[in-house]
Formats: sequence, structure tokens, C-alpha cells
Amino acid sequence: MPSKNSENNVANAQKRKDKERELIAKRIEDRSISLPNSQGRTPTPQTQYRIAQMATSLSQGMSRINAIQTYAENWDISEKQAEEYYSAALKYLLPLDMDDYKKGLIQANIDRLEAIIEDTMGVGGNQYTNAINAIKELNKMLGLGDNKMVAVETPDTKFVIKFGE
Repeated sequence: MPSKNSENNVANAQKRKDKERELIAKRIEDRSISLPNSQGRTPTPQTQYRIAQMATSLSQGMSRINAIQTYAENWDISEKQAEEYYSAALKYLLPLDMDDYKKGLIQANIDRLEAIIEDTMGVGGNQYTNAINAIKELNKMLGLGDNKMVAVETPDTKFVIKFGE
């Protein structure tokens, strides 16, 4: 006979899953997201889950082509269908506030550039030009280019770092 604790754990897990599904459905509804061939119908729970799953992968730095190929294979759908999920996932990720959108876009670009640096400088990496260009681009994005100087002060010393020279 199952214990009261295990029954509560199962019930709580189901409540969390239901709440997550509700949040996904609300976000999709708020953004009027649907797949192109759905003629504006509300996406099914499976479609909603797939959009959210691809959006999560994209937010973690998965590239467009990798996402399309991976999910086409995992979900046994065509790459064209996976592209439709990709487009919907991008809409899913867009914040409703433009300032949040810009901040998110900057962070996504920083994450991608850091991934390029890591990949090219990692074990066996020999594409140092790509890493250097990614570092330069990061510096520009963060406002560290154009001969900017940053003063650094520690309890022991003071010094200035010059960028862009």
C-alpha cells in the first residue's frame, strides 16, 4: 500500500506540471502564437509543449540549424515543420516590454559570443581568430571599445585599463 507521503509527492508533482502547462498556454495565448498552417486555431497541448521546449533550448544558446535538425529528428517531423516550431519559439521568447526585449537580446548575443570563444579556445580549438573577433565584439557590445578607459582601484593599488587601442 502506497504511503501518504508518496501519494502527496505524486499529487504535488502533477499540480506543478498542470501549473507549468497553464503558464505555457497563457504565454502562447498572450502572444497570439500559432503555427502557420493552423489557421489561427489555438495550439494543442502537444504543440504548446514543443514550442516551449524549443524556446528553452534556444534560450540556452542552441543555434537555429541545430534546433531545427534536432527537433525534426526527435519529434519525427519534417525540417519545414521544425522551422515553424522555431518561428513560434522565437515569438514565445519575446518579452512584451521592448526594454526587456533589448536586454534579453543583448544577453543572448553575449551568451552566443561566449560560446564561440569557449568552442574555439577549448580543448583542441585552434581558431584563435574567431575567438579574438568574438572578444572584440563583446567589448563593443559592453561599451569597452572606442578607446574607453576603466579605472580600477583595490586596497593595494590603482590602475587604468584602456580598451580599443
